[in-house]
Amino acid sequence: MDQSTPIPTPYTYAGGVAKFERLTEVFYDKVLKDEVLEPVFRHMAAEHSRHVAHFLAEVFMGPKYYSDQFGNEALRRMVGKHIGKKLQESQRKRWVELLLQSADEIGLPNDPEFRSVFVGHIEWGTRVALINSQFTENPTSDEDVIPQWGWGEVKGPYEVVGSLFRPKGNAQHPTSISVDMHWKKLSQSGFALYSHDKQVGSMTINFAYGSQAADCLWEEKRFIIRRTGFWKSGVEMEDVSTKDILLTASLKKWYSNRLTVEAFGEQLELKVWNNPMAEWVLEKNENTVLAYGLSTDSGATRVRITAAGSGAHPFFHFFIWYLFFPIAQENGGDDLPFYFQLSQ
Repeated sequence: MDQSTPIPTPYTYAGGVAKFERLTEVFYDKVLKDEVLEPVFRHMAAEHSRHVAHFLAEVFMGPKYYSDQFGNEALRRMVGKHIGKKLQESQRKRWVELLLQSADEIGLPNDPEFRSVFVGHIEWGTRVALINSQFTENPTSDEDVIPQWGWGEVKGPYEVVGSLFRPKGNAQHPTSISVDMHWKKLSQSGFALYSHDKQVGSMTINFAYGSQAADCLWEEKRFIIRRTGFWKSGVEMEDVSTKDILLTASLKKWYSNRLTVEAFGEQLELKVWNNPMAEWVLEKNENTVLAYGLSTDSGATRVRITAAGSGAHPFFHFFIWYLFFPIAQENGGDDLPFYFQLSQ
């Protein structure tokens, strides 16, 4: 490559704002005729297509038309369009499919590097939108900014490095979590969750009347975990402030050692093993997300926590520890050591 040749921004290379406006015009025309997406966009405002075009243009390092129009609320406004929509993966995939069809139809550059950047952002953005659509409150703040997507922006897994909405120097996403986690007992019914040597959460369990409800705190979010059902074989997690149910778990069959878990718009499965030692494994599509189990080291019992390579949502730690701690205490006492490992 000629080092004297300046490298254009993705926005410029794409063809400027007119190209993005044409892209969204063709795209939303397809959307409103599509049986999967039409119900989602049926009441779309007339200016929505143009707003999305200007948002994409700004993301790909073009003029800040979107930010200039909506000011400090620009990103919060765009993210807010997805809050509470409870979007499904099938809808996300169809959105991507129609947008890429539209890109081909309008002649967006087919240069491999450009398409890598373009598709990379579309995949990233739609997956973040899918996550945000499960929330009832907007997770962005005034500190968050519209990401600038150049020729190479991703720095690691979303669950580890956090959101690109954060300005540089403050990149941690509110729901991301360090993967090295363990619990410490504070009292007969109280526990603290630690990431390395920093306390990041707490759980206090109320054993009154056999309810075994747990009052939990993660960052500034309070939630309750309780047993449900006539035989108290189910579990639910409730946000204290909004009363939203964040997670439910129920036995697949009354005699089963597996629970179906619904959380954050996804379905998982919790498997309970007791041979040779107790282990509770949370899986998604038969892949381990998070597991708590007992192991021995020189005759001493310890808790082994296994997490996927990108870590696990912090609330899953609360969920499994709520169920697992009676077994851990019975076998290892109050000062039970922890061992953390990552799965491949």
